[in-house]
Amino acid sequence: MSSESDEFALGTIGELQDRNGWTADNWVSPHIESDNVPFDLRQLIPLAMRWGITCDATRADAASKATKPELDELCQLLSTTHSLYEDWCFGAIESFDLNSTECSIFGAMYRFESEACDGRGIRSRLDWAISRFEHAPNEDNRLHLQSALDWVVAKGRRFCKSRQKSIDAAHLLLNYNHVPENPEN
Repeated sequence: MSSESDEFALGTIGELQDRNGWTADNWVSPHIESDNVPFDLRQLIPLAMRWGITCDATRADAASKATKPELDELCQLLSTTHSLYEDWCFGAIESFDLNSTECSIFGAMYRFESEACDGRGIRSRLDWAISRFEHAPNEDNRLHLQSALDWVVAKGRRFCKSRQKSIDAAHLLLNYNHVPENPEN
């Protein structure tokens, strides 16, 4: 029997593909129900079906087989949609389920864009919330910012260390934009 550390060694992407058959050639995307996708993103459903590969090894294989024109087209078509997807995946569009299969597939497509095209990809939830609050410091956006900050802090010191600049920015925004309920006290 192998040691415990060997038992969990996954191997390289190529080894995973050879062992498990995780390739772009046999990838079958789950069905996307258009009613579960925000209206302004629905034109991207065919792209999500093609590039929204949730398996890391299969996504890497698809990237290695993609042509430059395909990648250029993907980047161009996604170029103005990142913020809308972030609103969806971070819960600002309440009528759409952020835990849906569709949201996951779209997220994998944006991850593919980041990995294969050096595209923008998706910001962290905290960076998204900071941007929303800076743009429109209303109560809904303050609640999104507080929730995102609480989520990061709850993950613990190791998780926070790499996000310290964003955590500091969130603290500043929440402190400087907080209006006391009774300013006379």
